[in-house]
Amino acid sequence: MAILAAPPKPVNHSSTPSTPPTLSVPLRIERGAAGDGTRPEWGPWRYERQNLTLVLREESCRYEVDLERCTSSAETLDWIMQVASKTWATPEGIAGLVHALRDLLQPQATLCSFGVERGLLNITRQLQTWPQRCAERRALRELQRLRPGPISMRELCDPIAAVAKVRGGSHDGEL
Repeated sequence: MAILAAPPKPVNHSSTPSTPPTLSVPLRIERGAAGDGTRPEWGPWRYERQNLTLVLREESCRYEVDLERCTSSAETLDWIMQVASKTWATPEGIAGLVHALRDLLQPQATLCSFGVERGLLNITRQLQTWPQRCAERRALRELQRLRPGPISMRELCDPIAAVAKVRGGSHDGEL
């Protein structure tokens, strides 16, 4: 016989009716250096380039999300819901999957901009651009470190060149 704990109850905000009730679930996502391309990990998820999958690395189970099947917003959402419905799914694991899909597939730009289905995504081409996008993110962080303040549109379009200019060096596509 399993004893189930009652779900947390929302805080009563009767004195402030415009504030919606909230629940707090502590999440801790250790993305490591996933965003900069040096270690493609998001919490318990790791990107496997050789077979284009996200692999859950837990002691109790191994689970793979086939990125080649994430060619539409519906298919991508289906993977998220499949994982969320598993008994072993944790808030950290689900959040890690969402962050990985966001970083790798850029779904708002490639699948469903403004809530409108954009059509089928070429996963192979999308994943080939991921290392360049990671290099650009690294460059933006470096640019903010080297020169705090607003970033111009020109710098946003080519952050690697902007960092090279601030450093006084040449632009070779890498940092």
